[in-house]
Amino acid sequence: MENDMALQKIKLKIGTVYQKEPNGIYYFRYQVNGARKAISLKTRNKQQALKEAEKHVPLLQTTSSEVIAAHVQHARNLATPEKNLLLYQAWEEYEKSPDRADSR
Repeated sequence: MENDMALQKIKLKIGTVYQKEPNGIYYFRYQVNGARKAISLKTRNKQQALKEAEKHVPLLQTTSSEVIAAHVQHARNLATPEKNLLLYQAWEEYEKSPDRADSR
């Protein structure tokens, strides 16, 4: 069982940071709707692991789907500021975009 394998457990406000083996990767374990989840923090550094785990706490504390969606957008860096452009400015912006359709 996961709990038995953990070497060092560090309790946070929500969840626990732990390693499965000496000098191994740190993991963050938490519960959502009664289900236990664990994610890799992708680091062997304790301080970095704690910092990464703390980034997840606000999302786990919220109940609003809008807030969760905002966190996901921010995390994925998908949210871009809206620009109001004139038609000629829009074309110039489109030409610079790496996502534009390529006609080659």
